[in-house]
Amino acid sequence: MKRAIALILCLFIASPVFGAVVYDSGGSGSVTGQPISLTTSITLGASVNAVYCGVGWTDSGSRGVSSYTYGGAAMTHVGTSNVGVDVAVAVYRKTAPATGAQDAVVTMESTGSNLAQGCVGLSGVDQGTPNGTAVDGSASADTISATIAIPANGAGIAFFVHGSTASCGSVSFGETERVDICDTDTNFGLAISTHGTSGSTAMDVTIGEVAFLRVVAVPINPAGRVVVAPIQFQ
Repeated sequence: MKRAIALILCLFIASPVFGAVVYDSGGSGSVTGQPISLTTSITLGASVNAVYCGVGWTDSGSRGVSSYTYGGAAMTHVGTSNVGVDVAVAVYRKTAPATGAQDAVVTMESTGSNLAQGCVGLSGVDQGTPNGTAVDGSASADTISATIAIPANGAGIAFFVHGSTASCGSVSFGETERVDICDTDTNFGLAISTHGTSGSTAMDVTIGEVAFLRVVAVPINPAGRVVVAPIQFQ
């Protein structure tokens, strides 16, 4: 019998390939007096597929966040550090946000002394599970830290708020400060930093004196795309 003609069977196996999470843009705003809401205009690049916004406030024992929208769409709560004393911070996200100039609007449950918010736009973020579990912390000290597990090709974001007459703190080595709001007249500040190295990472901030400090740190997951690769059997 003649040798059979070789039959090549191609099996296609799907496997995820991950890109890197990349910082695109950010913005911030603050108000004093007796505000119940704060609107800040943020401009995101066309490649942004997730935006994370954080709001810091005083009078934390008597109020919380009522609603948070970006570009008119409701945001999803990610984490809060509010122990009912002096200052608090809460973080929200929106995947597939409207790009270009959009308004981030946070509305509180009641009026109070101060509000500050900041937003960070990212590209390359997974849309199904954008982030891991947020880690929050509180302290009465001159420094505060929250340790998160940043995935490969992912990123970390930390939102800090403090009540202090000192200047706003500078983030530790390895972190990049993206938003820095500080009003020494009202003893209030908000900062946002990002970190791009994978592994167990301490996101921290140090200020010039002992004060009430709050932090919410969030590990960001990279988007995966399916690549179909043929395997040939002869």
